Order: sequence, then C-alpha cells, then structure tokens
Amino acid sequence: MSSSPIIIVDDNDFNITNNNDVINSTSPLLSPTFNNNNNAKLSSSYRWLILLGFSLFTFASACMWITFAPCLYIFMSYFSQTPSSINSLSSIYLLLYPILFIPSSKFFNTYGIKFGVIFGAFLNSLGALLRYLGSLKRSYIGFWILFLGQTIAALAQLFILCVPPKLANIWFSQYGQQNFATSVGITANSAGVAIGFLLSPWMIKEKTANHDIPNYLLLQFIVCAMIYLFLIFTFKSSPDKRTNSRTMPLSTTNLNISDYFSDKMFMILTISFGIVTGGEYAFATLLSQIILPVFEKFDESMVGFLGFFIVIAGMVGSLVIGIYLDRTLAYESSYRYLYIGSIITLGLLNIALKYEFAELVFFSSLSFGVFSFALAPTAFQYATIVISKRLSTDEITTTGILNASASLLGILLISLMDTLENLNKKFTMELSNWVLFVILIGGFWMSFWISPTKDDRKDDRDGGDEEENTNLLIGH
Repeated sequence: MSSSPIIIVDDNDFNITNNNDVINSTSPLLSPTFNNNNNAKLSSSYRWLILLGFSLFTFASACMWITFAPCLYIFMSYFSQTPSSINSLSSIYLLLYPILFIPSSKFFNTYGIKFGVIFGAFLNSLGALLRYLGSLKRSYIGFWILFLGQTIAALAQLFILCVPPKLANIWFSQYGQQNFATSVGITANSAGVAIGFLLSPWMIKEKTANHDIPNYLLLQFIVCAMIYLFLIFTFKSSPDKRTNSRTMPLSTTNLNISDYFSDKMFMILTISFGIVTGGEYAFATLLSQIILPVFEKFDESMVGFLGFFIVIAGMVGSLVIGIYLDRTLAYESSYRYLYIGSIITLGLLNIALKYEFAELVFFSSLSFGVFSFALAPTAFQYATIVISKRLSTDEITTTGILNASASLLGILLISLMDTLENLNKKFTMELSNWVLFVILIGGFWMSFWISPTKDDRKDDRDGGDEEENTNLLIGH
C-alpha cells in the first residue's frame, strides 16, 4: 500500500505528513494518554453522543431563525408590522454575528468548548422564552418583546456556527472522519432550517393565528430547554478525561485577529465564501417574496414545503461532500465545482420563474440547495489548509471569520434584493435575482486567486521547499 498524504490535526493547527512518517507531532491524539485503551473505547462511542448533543442545539437555533420567513404575511397581520420589520427577525442573526464573533472566539479560548456550547444553549432557551411571552400580546410592545427574545437567541449562534470543525478535529480526527463530522454539524443546522420551513406554515394558519403563534413559540421554548438540560449532563470538551476536569482553552497561539485579516489568500476565500453563503441566506429569507407573486395558486404552506425540500437536498449534498473529502482531500477543486453548480442552478431558477415553469422551479431550487449548502463544510476545512503554511491556525477563529463574512454579505444582499423588488411586475424579484446571479459569478472568479501554498508576503525563510510543501498540502 502506498503512503499517501493525510492530515494530522493538532488542537491548534494542521500538520501535513505521511502515513509512515509522523514528524514532530504535538497532537494529543498521538499521546500515550490518549491512546490508552479505555480512553479510546470511550471516545469511539461517546463521540457520537457529543455530536448528537451539538447537532440538536444547532438544529433548534436554525429552526428559530427561520420561524417567521415562511409565514411573512401572517406575522405582518398578527403584529401589524411591515415586511421589513418581520424580515428583521431573521436579519438580526446575520447582523450580530460579524459584530460579536471576535469576543465569542476569545470566550471559547478562555473558557473552553464545553462551557461555550452550554452557555449558548442557555441563551437560546432564554430567547425562546421571551419570544413566547412577546407573542401573547398582539401589540407594538409584544412585537418588541419578541424581537428582544429573537436577539438573545441570535447571540446563541455565536456559540454554534464556528464549532463544527473544532469539535470534529477534537473528537473524530483519529478515525479519519473529521470532514464527515463537520458536515454532520453543519447539516444539523440545515435540518433546523428545513423543519422550520415545514412547521411554521403547518402549525400557523391565518384564521387561527391568535392561538397558533403562541402555541408554536411555546413548543420551541420547551424543545430548547430540553436540549439545554441534555447538554449540561452529556457534553464534554475532549476524549481525555483529565482535560474535562478543568478549563480547556482552545488555542495556545499568540496570534491577533489582524494576522488572519492580513493574510491575502485567506481573505479572498473569506469574501468568495461570504458571497455564495450570503446569497443562500438572502434566498431563504426572501423566499416568500420570490415565489408567491409569481404563482398565485401557491400559499405559505407551499413555500414552506419548497424551503423544506431545498434544505433537505442541501443536507444530502453536505453529507456526501464530507465523505468525499475524507477520502480525497480535494478541497480546492470541490470548492470550485460546488460554486459553479450554485451559479448554474440559480440561473435556471430565474428562467423558470420568468416563464412560470413550476416543475423547473422545484428542480432548480433543490439543485441550488445541494451545491450551496455543501460549500460550507468544504470551505471550513479548506480555509485551514489555505492559511496553515503562513499561520498557526485555530478552527474557531477561521470558521468564525468565514461565517462573519457570510452574515455581513447576507445582510447586504437581503437589503439590496429587497430594495430592487419591482411591485409593478408579476415576477417582482426578477432584477434582484439576476443581480445575485452576477454577484455569485464574481465570487466564483475570486476562487481562482486562491493558492493554498502561495505565501503572499514572500517570506525569504521559505527557501526552496515550496514544491515539497505543495505536494504535502494538496493531497489529491
């Protein structure tokens, strides 16, 4: 059997080496303590419980984020608000992340992954409770209580979105499953969006909204509270028992956040990823405005079903790409193929909406979900490869920056597309959708500037070993 390159994952960075020649590894995964039979048996089974707990948490958070989008017009009537006000309940998630992800990264590095995740689950539960209390009053005050709860729940995502790659590298790297585990953590978030799209129009009807809305938000609070309790009793920071008895900081590097922002290759990837994922956020948030004016026979339930199947298709894509990347490490080519797939399917969707081909709308929407959702797990692991030659990386920080870019660009794209809506046309969002299409082409073009082995700072210390590093970094 040939010795092909693999990735050995340290808690702080990636070390690229060969199967038969593990050099200077400081990874706890290779220490005698970690390889103790008892600890190995514990981690081999308990890792799935850890992944389950986190997946339930991110599932609930995503479901709360998308609660209001499928039933936009029902919530407008219930609280006597404008479309922009209801859309702000989703946009607040995107707004807070780029503002606060740096403090949240420091929180993780100070208190560890266990306390960070559990604290996030507490915020999610508190936010869900306030949302329910706000829904009891069909008034201006009730809406702002609900908005406060949604804001607190949005803070919880600061302790979710950056976690999957770190959790996967701590618990799954010794089994060669870190890409798959990352995909599962991201897919669970997508599942929450899917169920949110499905449940909101199923449980909330226009004629019975007075009872349906409070009951649905109460159910969400109960689920969030149960997940919070589950995490308290099950979540652990590491397979090593000794590190779970004390605070486990996630990074020992002395890097400032500016070191990441000054890395040209990483920032190109960050903007490129932010464009396509921000476009995905905008599409999900504005789905009712995109679909309903074109097909008058459709209602909120149909939009909910469409959103559900889009995300289910995206979940399948995320899981498949995770398995594929664990076997091939083909991050660069996979990223580009998924990106071009997202662009093509969005173009097909725009054509289908223009000519009112319902079947093609359904097919192209699902295909867009497959490609755009699968980009996230690819980009999160690709980012570490891109930056590892120049900086000692921490997945919490790199993933946080990528998500911040997606959130910020999502807000800008939602605002831009909403502004470009033309109410005098049947396909009111036609110009908006084609502008998004063009912007995605720009993001795809940027992906060709990314070179994982190119040091844009031209450090003389690199010497003549660049070709060797290229062979080690590009495992496909």
